[in-house]
Amino acid sequence: MELEKLIEQVVAEVLKRLAALEDNACTPADAHTCADSAHTLVLDKRVVTERDIRDAHVQGYKVIHLKEKAIVTLLARDYATQYKIELL
Repeated sequence: MELEKLIEQVVAEVLKRLAALEDNACTPADAHTCADSAHTLVLDKRVVTERDIRDAHVQGYKVIHLKEKAIVTLLARDYATQYKIELL
């Protein structure tokens, strides 16, 4: 009986944490202030180069939000594709 109670407590805690994560999910509009943006970078550059993407990758970023009309060089796109970095 104690094991069942422990399992119920663990499941309740997991569900509570999952709900909190969903509530804090990032959208592109609020990525720069989102608490869950540890792997998200907002680049406020007009021209994005391979070096920008590489530097972000080295720092651990997996998602990069770009300016609306940002120009991304072909090398930058290739690097992002190769290392599965999402450009938004």
